[in-house]
Amino acid sequence: MSYPSMPPPPGGLPPAGWYLDPTMPNQQRYWDGVQWTDNIAPQYRFGPPPPVTPPITPAYATAATPSLLGPGGVPYASFLRRFSGLVIDGLIFVPFALIIGVIFAVPLFTKISNCLELTSQSEMERCLTSLTDQVVADTGFITAASILIGLVQVAYFTICLRVWGRSIGGLAVGIRCVTASGTNPSWSKSFVRALIPFGFSILGLIPLIGVFAFVAQVLAYVSMLWSPKRQTWMDRAAGTFVVKPVK
Repeated sequence: MSYPSMPPPPGGLPPAGWYLDPTMPNQQRYWDGVQWTDNIAPQYRFGPPPPVTPPITPAYATAATPSLLGPGGVPYASFLRRFSGLVIDGLIFVPFALIIGVIFAVPLFTKISNCLELTSQSEMERCLTSLTDQVVADTGFITAASILIGLVQVAYFTICLRVWGRSIGGLAVGIRCVTASGTNPSWSKSFVRALIPFGFSILGLIPLIGVFAFVAQVLAYVSMLWSPKRQTWMDRAAGTFVVKPVK
């Protein structure tokens, strides 16, 4: 803040320092070499006034190097914290998977038990043929159910990131997904970020390709360990960052 109505210290524009306040003779005001500042001090008879107190730096800023600070000056979330949040989110969908497994597993194991009780070879062959047909049919239903659960997950993460900037797992471990400006991701960014893991899951259903899809999905997450901004492949594609806000 400047004080244009206040005359400068005697002697033109002297160097920066403490001088008698033109508006208050019993105190001193700091002159920065160009203009008066808001820093004042009592008029001491002996010795100079106390030095100007530097601004207080938040504790997390002194604990983290600038390279580890994300948008808004808050630290990036650690891999362990992000992995814990991902596990929590995964547990949300475990009941759905268990229900699907029970629906298809119980009839299948019942038929296997019935086949083992047969004594005639012809009946055993017919039973095994029927069992094979059922497995093929169940595989199609299980695949369809897996895709449906994946789409629900995409919707879940997209809505959570856009509205709250975090999923339930992220809320539990205290992390948040933001853009470079520190705001919640847009609908498009949130959708892209949620769609990539779903794509890996779909590729995982394809024989042979599934192995490579699994390896790629693991790399997509652990890549944050060597990323300067702690970004996974999903973060880079969507232009997002995961940080740990300081309470």
